[in-house]
Amino acid sequence: MDYQTKILAARTDPQVLENLYQAARKAGEADQFGAGVAAAYAQEADSLLFAAWHYRLLALEGIEVVKQRIVNWGLVVPISLISGLLLWIVSDPDLEFADVRPFMPYFGLLWAPIVGLLMIVYFALTTRKDTLKAVIVGSVITAAVAYVFANSPWDQHYRQSMAAHLPLLTWIGVGAALLGWRPDAKALYAFLHKSIEAVVTGGLFLGAVYIFIGITFGLFDALNVEISDEIMRLGFAGGAGVIAVIAVAIGYDPKASPLEQDFERGISRLVATVPRFMLLPTILVGLIYLGFIPFNFSEPFKNRDVLIIYNLMLFAIMGLLVGVTPISLEGLSARVQKWLRTGIIVLTVLVIVVSLYAMSATVYRTVEGGITQNRLTIIGWNSINIGILIYLLVSVLRAGKADWLPALHQSFKVAAVAYLAWTTFLILAIPILF
Repeated sequence: MDYQTKILAARTDPQVLENLYQAARKAGEADQFGAGVAAAYAQEADSLLFAAWHYRLLALEGIEVVKQRIVNWGLVVPISLISGLLLWIVSDPDLEFADVRPFMPYFGLLWAPIVGLLMIVYFALTTRKDTLKAVIVGSVITAAVAYVFANSPWDQHYRQSMAAHLPLLTWIGVGAALLGWRPDAKALYAFLHKSIEAVVTGGLFLGAVYIFIGITFGLFDALNVEISDEIMRLGFAGGAGVIAVIAVAIGYDPKASPLEQDFERGISRLVATVPRFMLLPTILVGLIYLGFIPFNFSEPFKNRDVLIIYNLMLFAIMGLLVGVTPISLEGLSARVQKWLRTGIIVLTVLVIVVSLYAMSATVYRTVEGGITQNRLTIIGWNSINIGILIYLLVSVLRAGKADWLPALHQSFKVAAVAYLAWTTFLILAIPILF
Protein backbone atom coordinates (compact mmCIF):
# COMPACT_ATOMS: atom_id res chain seq x y z
CA MET A 1 0.00 0.00 0.00
CA ASP A 2 1.23 3.51 -0.81
CA TYR A 3 0.93 4.96 2.71
CA GLN A 4 2.68 8.20 1.83
CA THR A 5 -0.01 9.16 -0.68
CA LYS A 6 -2.83 8.32 1.74
CA ILE A 7 -1.12 10.19 4.57
CA LEU A 8 -0.66 13.29 2.44
CA ALA A 9 -4.33 13.10 1.45
CA ALA A 10 -5.30 13.07 5.14
CA ARG A 11 -3.20 16.14 6.04
CA THR A 12 -6.26 17.92 7.47
CA ASP A 13 -8.15 14.93 8.92
CA PRO A 14 -6.68 13.46 12.16
CA GLN A 15 -9.39 10.78 12.37
CA VAL A 16 -8.59 9.37 8.91
CA LEU A 17 -4.90 9.32 9.80
CA GLU A 18 -5.58 7.48 13.06
CA ASN A 19 -7.79 4.93 11.30
CA LEU A 20 -5.07 4.41 8.68
CA TYR A 21 -2.51 3.79 11.43
CA GLN A 22 -4.71 1.26 13.22
CA ALA A 23 -5.38 -0.56 9.95
CA ALA A 24 -1.64 -0.67 9.25
CA ARG A 25 -0.98 -2.15 12.70
CA LYS A 26 -3.57 -4.90 12.16
CA ALA A 27 -2.01 -5.69 8.78
CA GLY A 28 1.47 -5.86 10.30
CA GLU A 29 2.54 -2.83 8.23
CA ALA A 30 3.17 -0.29 10.98
CA ASP A 31 6.74 0.17 9.76
CA GLN A 32 5.50 1.11 6.28
CA PHE A 33 3.06 3.58 7.82
CA GLY A 34 5.97 5.07 9.78
CA ALA A 35 8.02 5.39 6.62
CA GLY A 36 5.09 7.14 4.98
CA VAL A 37 4.77 9.58 7.91
CA ALA A 38 8.49 10.32 7.77
CA ALA A 39 8.29 11.03 4.04
CA ALA A 40 5.19 13.20 4.46
CA TYR A 41 6.78 15.15 7.32
CA ALA A 42 9.93 15.70 5.28
CA GLN A 43 7.80 16.99 2.40
CA GLU A 44 5.57 19.21 4.57
CA ALA A 45 7.61 20.06 7.66
CA ASP A 46 5.25 22.92 8.60
CA SER A 47 2.30 20.54 9.11
CA LEU A 48 1.47 20.29 12.82
CA LEU A 49 -0.41 17.03 12.26
CA PHE A 50 2.53 15.36 10.51
CA ALA A 51 4.94 16.73 13.13
CA ALA A 52 2.79 15.27 15.92
CA TRP A 53 2.72 11.87 14.24
CA HIS A 54 6.45 12.03 13.54
CA TYR A 55 7.31 12.51 17.21
CA ARG A 56 4.64 10.08 18.36
CA LEU A 57 6.16 7.29 16.27
CA LEU A 58 9.67 8.22 17.38
CA ALA A 59 8.55 7.81 20.99
CA LEU A 60 6.97 4.45 20.25
CA GLU A 61 10.16 3.24 18.57
CA GLY A 62 12.14 4.19 21.65
CA ILE A 63 10.10 1.86 23.86
CA GLU A 64 11.53 -1.65 23.90
CA VAL A 65 9.08 -4.23 25.13
CA VAL A 66 10.85 -7.36 26.22
CA LYS A 67 8.49 -10.28 26.40
CA GLN A 68 9.30 -12.75 29.11
CA ARG A 69 8.99 -16.19 27.63
CA ILE A 70 9.35 -19.27 29.74
CA VAL A 71 10.22 -22.47 27.87
CA ASN A 72 8.09 -25.34 29.10
CA TRP A 73 10.99 -27.65 29.89
CA GLY A 74 8.61 -30.10 31.53
CA LEU A 75 7.25 -30.74 28.05
CA VAL A 76 10.37 -30.09 25.97
CA VAL A 77 12.59 -32.57 27.82
CA PRO A 78 10.41 -35.69 27.45
CA ILE A 79 9.56 -34.91 23.81
CA SER A 80 13.22 -34.34 22.96
CA LEU A 81 14.19 -37.59 24.69
CA ILE A 82 11.51 -39.46 22.73
CA SER A 83 12.88 -37.88 19.54
CA GLY A 84 16.40 -38.98 20.39
CA LEU A 85 15.28 -42.49 21.30
CA LEU A 86 13.34 -42.95 18.05
CA LEU A 87 16.22 -41.68 15.91
CA TRP A 88 18.55 -44.03 17.77
CA ILE A 89 16.23 -46.97 17.03
CA VAL A 90 15.84 -46.23 13.32
CA SER A 91 19.61 -45.68 12.96
CA ASP A 92 20.12 -49.41 13.54
CA PRO A 93 22.27 -50.60 10.60
CA ASP A 94 20.06 -53.68 10.25
CA LEU A 95 17.16 -51.42 9.27
CA GLU A 96 17.97 -50.71 5.66
CA PHE A 97 16.83 -51.18 2.08
CA ALA A 98 19.26 -53.88 0.98
CA ASP A 99 18.05 -54.68 -2.52
CA VAL A 100 20.62 -52.68 -4.48
CA ARG A 101 24.00 -51.33 -3.44
CA PRO A 102 24.69 -48.84 -2.05
CA PHE A 103 22.27 -49.80 0.71
CA MET A 104 20.11 -47.07 2.19
CA PRO A 105 19.19 -47.04 5.91
CA TYR A 106 15.62 -46.38 6.98
CA PHE A 107 17.05 -43.45 8.92
CA GLY A 108 17.44 -41.52 5.65
CA LEU A 109 13.66 -41.45 5.18
CA LEU A 110 12.47 -41.33 8.78
CA TRP A 111 14.57 -38.75 10.64
CA ALA A 112 12.70 -35.68 9.41
CA PRO A 113 9.13 -37.03 9.81
CA ILE A 114 9.93 -38.24 13.33
CA VAL A 115 11.31 -34.88 14.44
CA GLY A 116 8.59 -32.95 12.58
CA LEU A 117 5.72 -34.96 14.07
CA LEU A 118 7.10 -34.53 17.58
CA MET A 119 7.44 -30.78 17.00
CA ILE A 120 3.79 -30.65 15.95
CA VAL A 121 2.91 -32.51 19.16
CA TYR A 122 4.95 -30.02 21.17
CA PHE A 123 3.24 -27.03 19.55
CA ALA A 124 -0.25 -28.52 20.03
CA LEU A 125 0.33 -29.41 23.69
CA THR A 126 1.85 -26.00 24.42
CA THR A 127 -0.88 -23.91 22.82
CA ARG A 128 -3.72 -26.33 23.70
CA LYS A 129 -5.60 -25.31 20.57
CA ASP A 130 -5.86 -26.28 16.91
CA THR A 131 -5.59 -29.93 17.93
CA LEU A 132 -7.65 -31.06 14.96
CA LYS A 133 -5.31 -29.21 12.58
CA ALA A 134 -2.31 -30.90 14.20
CA VAL A 135 -3.96 -34.31 13.86
CA ILE A 136 -4.77 -33.72 10.18
CA VAL A 137 -1.23 -32.56 9.35
CA GLY A 138 0.30 -35.39 11.36
CA SER A 139 -1.89 -37.92 9.59
CA VAL A 140 -0.92 -36.57 6.16
CA ILE A 141 2.80 -36.79 6.98
CA THR A 142 2.39 -40.31 8.38
CA ALA A 143 0.44 -41.42 5.31
CA ALA A 144 3.12 -39.94 3.02
CA VAL A 145 5.85 -41.85 4.88
CA ALA A 146 3.87 -45.09 4.65
CA TYR A 147 3.31 -44.54 0.91
CA VAL A 148 7.02 -43.87 0.32
CA PHE A 149 8.02 -46.98 2.27
CA ALA A 150 5.53 -49.10 0.38
CA ASN A 151 7.13 -48.08 -2.93
CA SER A 152 10.78 -47.80 -1.88
CA PRO A 153 11.94 -51.44 -1.67
CA TRP A 154 11.76 -51.83 -5.47
CA ASP A 155 13.06 -48.44 -6.56
CA GLN A 156 16.34 -47.08 -5.26
CA HIS A 157 16.04 -43.87 -7.31
CA TYR A 158 12.63 -43.12 -5.81
CA ARG A 159 13.75 -43.59 -2.22
CA GLN A 160 16.90 -41.54 -2.81
CA SER A 161 14.72 -38.74 -4.15
CA MET A 162 12.34 -39.06 -1.22
CA ALA A 163 15.23 -38.69 1.23
CA ALA A 164 15.19 -35.03 0.15
CA HIS A 165 11.47 -34.58 -0.43
CA LEU A 166 10.09 -36.06 2.80
CA PRO A 167 11.98 -33.47 4.90
CA LEU A 168 10.57 -30.74 2.66
CA LEU A 169 7.03 -32.08 3.04
CA THR A 170 7.50 -32.36 6.81
CA TRP A 171 8.77 -28.78 7.05
CA ILE A 172 5.76 -27.51 5.09
CA GLY A 173 3.53 -29.60 7.35
CA VAL A 174 4.98 -28.02 10.49
CA GLY A 175 4.32 -24.62 8.95
CA ALA A 176 0.72 -25.58 8.16
CA ALA A 177 0.20 -26.79 11.74
CA LEU A 178 1.38 -23.39 13.02
CA LEU A 179 -0.05 -21.00 10.43
CA GLY A 180 -3.15 -22.72 9.09
CA TRP A 181 -4.16 -23.41 5.52
CA ARG A 182 -4.08 -19.84 4.18
CA PRO A 183 -1.39 -17.90 6.04
CA ASP A 184 -0.68 -14.23 5.56
CA ALA A 185 2.37 -13.65 3.34
CA LYS A 186 4.26 -11.70 6.01
CA ALA A 187 3.48 -14.29 8.70
CA LEU A 188 4.63 -17.06 6.37
CA TYR A 189 7.91 -15.25 5.77
CA ALA A 190 8.37 -14.85 9.53
CA PHE A 191 8.01 -18.64 9.83
CA LEU A 192 10.61 -19.12 7.08
CA HIS A 193 12.98 -16.80 8.90
CA LYS A 194 12.48 -18.67 12.18
CA SER A 195 13.02 -21.96 10.35
CA ILE A 196 16.45 -20.78 9.22
CA GLU A 197 17.17 -19.65 12.76
CA ALA A 198 16.22 -23.08 14.12
CA VAL A 199 18.57 -24.78 11.65
CA VAL A 200 21.44 -22.46 12.61
CA THR A 201 20.77 -22.88 16.34
CA GLY A 202 20.49 -26.65 16.01
CA GLY A 203 23.68 -26.78 13.96
CA LEU A 204 25.63 -24.83 16.58
CA PHE A 205 24.28 -26.97 19.42
CA LEU A 206 24.83 -30.18 17.52
CA GLY A 207 28.38 -29.21 16.61
CA ALA A 208 29.18 -28.59 20.28
CA VAL A 209 27.57 -31.87 21.34
CA TYR A 210 29.38 -33.86 18.65
CA ILE A 211 32.71 -32.35 19.67
CA PHE A 212 32.02 -33.36 23.26
CA ILE A 213 31.00 -36.88 22.23
CA GLY A 214 34.05 -37.24 19.98
CA ILE A 215 36.41 -36.16 22.74
CA THR A 216 34.70 -38.47 25.23
CA PHE A 217 34.93 -41.49 22.94
CA GLY A 218 38.54 -40.59 22.15
CA LEU A 219 39.44 -40.53 25.84
CA PHE A 220 37.95 -43.98 26.39
CA ASP A 221 39.66 -45.28 23.28
CA ALA A 222 42.98 -44.04 24.65
CA LEU A 223 42.40 -46.34 27.62
CA ASN A 224 41.54 -49.23 25.29
CA VAL A 225 37.93 -49.11 26.46
CA GLU A 226 35.75 -50.18 23.52
CA ILE A 227 32.58 -48.21 22.95
CA SER A 228 29.81 -50.29 21.41
CA ASP A 229 28.11 -49.25 18.18
CA GLU A 230 24.83 -48.92 20.05
CA ILE A 231 26.30 -46.34 22.42
CA MET A 232 27.90 -44.45 19.56
CA ARG A 233 24.60 -44.35 17.68
CA LEU A 234 22.87 -43.18 20.85
CA GLY A 235 25.29 -40.28 21.05
CA PHE A 236 25.24 -39.20 17.42
CA ALA A 237 21.77 -40.15 16.11
CA GLY A 238 20.02 -39.83 19.47
CA GLY A 239 21.79 -36.57 20.22
CA ALA A 240 20.61 -35.13 16.90
CA GLY A 241 16.99 -35.95 17.79
CA VAL A 242 17.26 -34.32 21.20
CA ILE A 243 18.97 -31.17 19.90
CA ALA A 244 16.49 -30.69 17.03
CA VAL A 245 13.53 -30.37 19.41
CA ILE A 246 15.40 -28.23 21.93
CA ALA A 247 16.62 -25.83 19.22
CA VAL A 248 13.07 -25.20 18.03
CA ALA A 249 11.73 -24.85 21.58
CA ILE A 250 14.35 -22.24 22.45
CA GLY A 251 13.92 -20.19 19.29
CA TYR A 252 10.15 -20.30 18.73
CA ASP A 253 7.32 -19.37 21.07
CA PRO A 254 4.26 -21.42 20.07
CA LYS A 255 1.96 -19.15 22.09
CA ALA A 256 2.90 -16.12 19.97
CA SER A 257 2.12 -15.57 16.30
CA PRO A 258 5.03 -15.66 13.84
CA LEU A 259 5.07 -11.86 13.64
CA GLU A 260 5.26 -11.61 17.44
CA GLN A 261 8.43 -13.69 17.68
CA ASP A 262 11.70 -12.10 18.79
CA PHE A 263 13.74 -11.17 15.71
CA GLU A 264 16.05 -8.62 17.32
CA ARG A 265 18.35 -10.57 19.63
CA GLY A 266 20.76 -13.46 19.61
CA ILE A 267 20.71 -15.87 16.67
CA SER A 268 17.86 -13.93 15.06
CA ARG A 269 20.09 -10.92 14.57
CA LEU A 270 22.85 -13.17 13.17
CA VAL A 271 20.46 -14.85 10.72
CA ALA A 272 19.28 -11.44 9.52
CA THR A 273 22.75 -9.92 9.18
CA VAL A 274 25.10 -12.56 7.75
CA PRO A 275 23.14 -13.24 4.51
CA ARG A 276 23.17 -9.51 3.73
CA PHE A 277 26.95 -9.49 3.92
CA MET A 278 26.95 -12.44 1.50
CA LEU A 279 24.75 -10.66 -1.05
CA LEU A 280 27.47 -8.57 -2.72
CA PRO A 281 30.08 -11.40 -2.91
CA THR A 282 27.42 -13.68 -4.39
CA ILE A 283 26.60 -11.10 -7.07
CA LEU A 284 30.29 -10.68 -7.89
CA VAL A 285 30.75 -14.45 -8.20
CA GLY A 286 27.68 -14.62 -10.44
CA LEU A 287 29.02 -11.93 -12.74
CA ILE A 288 32.43 -13.61 -12.98
CA TYR A 289 30.77 -16.97 -13.63
CA LEU A 290 28.67 -15.55 -16.46
CA GLY A 291 31.89 -14.35 -18.04
CA PHE A 292 33.31 -17.88 -18.05
CA ILE A 293 30.21 -19.61 -19.49
CA PRO A 294 31.03 -18.88 -23.18
CA PHE A 295 34.41 -20.59 -22.78
CA ASN A 296 32.88 -23.76 -21.27
CA PHE A 297 29.42 -23.60 -22.79
CA SER A 298 29.02 -27.31 -23.55
CA GLU A 299 30.10 -28.61 -20.12
CA PRO A 300 26.62 -29.04 -18.51
CA PHE A 301 25.32 -30.58 -21.76
CA LYS A 302 27.69 -33.52 -21.40
CA ASN A 303 28.45 -33.66 -17.66
CA ARG A 304 25.67 -34.73 -15.30
CA ASP A 305 27.61 -33.67 -12.20
CA VAL A 306 27.69 -30.07 -13.41
CA LEU A 307 23.89 -30.07 -13.63
CA ILE A 308 23.63 -31.37 -10.07
CA ILE A 309 25.82 -28.46 -8.93
CA TYR A 310 23.58 -26.03 -10.81
CA ASN A 311 20.50 -27.37 -9.03
CA LEU A 312 22.14 -27.16 -5.63
CA MET A 313 23.18 -23.60 -6.47
CA LEU A 314 19.61 -22.69 -7.35
CA PHE A 315 18.25 -23.89 -4.01
CA ALA A 316 21.11 -22.16 -2.18
CA ILE A 317 20.25 -18.87 -3.89
CA MET A 318 16.58 -19.27 -2.95
CA GLY A 319 17.70 -19.73 0.65
CA LEU A 320 19.94 -16.66 0.41
CA LEU A 321 17.06 -14.56 -0.92
CA VAL A 322 14.95 -15.63 2.05
CA GLY A 323 17.80 -14.83 4.40
CA VAL A 324 18.50 -11.31 3.07
CA THR A 325 14.83 -10.31 3.04
CA PRO A 326 13.86 -8.34 6.16
CA ILE A 327 10.62 -8.93 8.00
CA SER A 328 10.07 -5.19 8.13
CA LEU A 329 11.95 -2.07 7.05
CA GLU A 330 11.96 -0.70 10.57
CA GLY A 331 15.48 0.17 11.65
CA LEU A 332 16.83 0.16 8.09
CA SER A 333 17.93 3.49 6.67
CA ALA A 334 16.66 4.61 3.29
CA ARG A 335 20.14 3.98 1.86
CA VAL A 336 20.26 0.40 3.16
CA GLN A 337 16.76 -0.25 1.85
CA LYS A 338 17.78 1.03 -1.57
CA TRP A 339 20.91 -1.12 -1.82
CA LEU A 340 19.14 -4.18 -0.42
CA ARG A 341 16.36 -3.92 -2.99
CA THR A 342 18.87 -3.31 -5.79
CA GLY A 343 21.02 -6.25 -4.71
CA ILE A 344 18.05 -8.61 -4.63
CA ILE A 345 17.00 -7.50 -8.12
CA VAL A 346 20.50 -7.89 -9.59
CA LEU A 347 21.03 -11.31 -7.97
CA THR A 348 17.63 -12.51 -9.19
CA VAL A 349 18.42 -11.49 -12.77
CA LEU A 350 21.80 -13.27 -12.66
CA VAL A 351 20.31 -16.46 -11.28
CA ILE A 352 17.51 -16.46 -13.87
CA VAL A 353 20.09 -16.25 -16.69
CA VAL A 354 22.25 -19.06 -15.25
CA SER A 355 19.19 -21.20 -14.48
CA LEU A 356 17.82 -20.91 -18.00
CA TYR A 357 21.23 -21.99 -19.30
CA ALA A 358 21.23 -25.02 -16.98
CA MET A 359 17.61 -25.77 -17.87
CA SER A 360 18.47 -25.89 -21.57
CA ALA A 361 21.18 -28.45 -20.83
CA THR A 362 18.76 -30.59 -18.84
CA VAL A 363 16.16 -30.50 -21.61
CA TYR A 364 18.84 -31.36 -24.18
CA ARG A 365 19.98 -34.40 -22.18
CA THR A 366 16.36 -35.45 -21.76
CA VAL A 367 15.68 -35.25 -25.50
CA GLU A 368 18.84 -37.24 -26.18
CA GLY A 369 18.46 -39.88 -23.47
CA GLY A 370 14.74 -39.95 -22.72
CA ILE A 371 12.78 -38.97 -19.63
CA THR A 372 13.68 -40.56 -16.28
CA GLN A 373 12.32 -39.87 -12.85
CA ASN A 374 15.49 -37.97 -11.93
CA ARG A 375 15.24 -35.79 -15.02
CA LEU A 376 11.55 -35.21 -14.42
CA THR A 377 12.33 -34.14 -10.87
CA ILE A 378 15.10 -31.78 -11.95
CA ILE A 379 13.11 -30.24 -14.80
CA GLY A 380 10.18 -29.67 -12.46
CA TRP A 381 12.25 -28.03 -9.74
CA ASN A 382 14.12 -25.90 -12.26
CA SER A 383 10.87 -24.75 -13.84
CA ILE A 384 9.34 -23.90 -10.47
CA ASN A 385 12.37 -22.01 -9.18
CA ILE A 386 12.81 -20.09 -12.44
CA GLY A 387 9.11 -19.23 -12.46
CA ILE A 388 9.29 -18.05 -8.84
CA LEU A 389 12.35 -15.92 -9.56
CA ILE A 390 10.65 -14.30 -12.56
CA TYR A 391 7.50 -13.71 -10.49
CA LEU A 392 9.63 -12.24 -7.69
CA LEU A 393 11.50 -9.95 -10.08
CA VAL A 394 8.36 -8.66 -11.80
CA SER A 395 6.54 -8.17 -8.47
CA VAL A 396 9.37 -6.21 -6.87
CA LEU A 397 9.84 -4.01 -9.93
CA ARG A 398 6.12 -3.32 -10.28
CA ALA A 399 5.72 -2.57 -6.56
CA GLY A 400 8.31 0.19 -6.74
CA LYS A 401 10.42 1.54 -3.91
CA ALA A 402 7.50 1.95 -1.49
CA ASP A 403 5.95 -1.53 -1.51
CA TRP A 404 8.75 -3.85 -2.64
CA LEU A 405 8.97 -5.72 0.66
CA PRO A 406 5.33 -6.92 0.75
CA ALA A 407 5.77 -7.98 -2.89
CA LEU A 408 8.81 -10.01 -1.86
CA HIS A 409 6.92 -11.66 1.01
CA GLN A 410 4.09 -12.53 -1.39
CA SER A 411 6.61 -14.15 -3.74
CA PHE A 412 7.77 -16.47 -0.98
CA LYS A 413 4.17 -17.40 -0.26
CA VAL A 414 3.70 -18.35 -3.91
CA ALA A 415 6.93 -20.35 -3.69
CA ALA A 416 5.67 -22.27 -0.65
CA VAL A 417 2.48 -23.27 -2.48
CA ALA A 418 4.45 -24.35 -5.56
CA TYR A 419 6.94 -26.33 -3.45
CA LEU A 420 4.12 -28.16 -1.68
CA ALA A 421 2.34 -28.96 -4.95
CA TRP A 422 5.45 -30.33 -6.70
CA THR A 423 6.64 -32.27 -3.65
CA THR A 424 3.23 -33.90 -3.31
CA PHE A 425 3.17 -34.73 -7.01
CA LEU A 426 6.60 -36.36 -6.91
CA ILE A 427 5.76 -38.45 -3.84
CA LEU A 428 2.50 -39.74 -5.30
CA ALA A 429 3.15 -39.84 -9.05
CA ILE A 430 6.66 -41.23 -9.50
CA PRO A 431 5.73 -44.80 -8.48
CA ILE A 432 2.82 -44.65 -10.90
CA LEU A 433 4.68 -43.07 -13.83
CA PHE A 434 7.86 -45.10 -13.51
